[in-house]
Amino acid sequence: MEALRVEGLSKNFGGVHALSDVSFSVEVGEHLAIIGPNGAGKTTLFNLLNGQLPPTSGRIYFFGQDITTMATHRRTHLGQGRAPTHFAAVSAEVKKFIDESIKHFGKLEGKVGAAFSSSGDLGGGSETAILDILRAFLVHGMIIQGATSGGHYGPVSVGAPNQERKEICEALGTRVAKLVKRLA
Repeated sequence: MEALRVEGLSKNFGGVHALSDVSFSVEVGEHLAIIGPNGAGKTTLFNLLNGQLPPTSGRIYFFGQDITTMATHRRTHLGQGRAPTHFAAVSAEVKKFIDESIKHFGKLEGKVGAAFSSSGDLGGGSETAILDILRAFLVHGMIIQGATSGGHYGPVSVGAPNQERKEICEALGTRVAKLVKRLA
């Protein structure tokens, strides 16, 4: 069964052709990787697929339904969503944050950290984002503090954190502070 079909998808930004006549399909259970250098149009493609950008031309079908002009919030009701990570790789913003932290604090090895995330909907990829952040921390030799409630890897919120989510984040912060104190 076909889950996603893209036919002749193109996107122009003025005179710049970000995507030109892209076509592919993905069957249920099939995996497809979109790989390319910076500027190749990967993010533009995902922005077209999830409705954040309108295509210049072409069609997008999700389980046989034409969703080319469908609003993003309506697509989520069909089960389509976008994670803040790019298929199990930290987003550029998260990588930049970690890189800047290294510039500011020096080596991260032996330092203690934790992660939390929010997303626009339940399928927003928050747990994947948290896991990727924690993985990046581990690569740099950090000691990480996980969460035993509020998410599998750390606190998760859909949209702006409510009072309960804030309390879970504060509790994690307290646990991190206690761990830092024990290790000092």
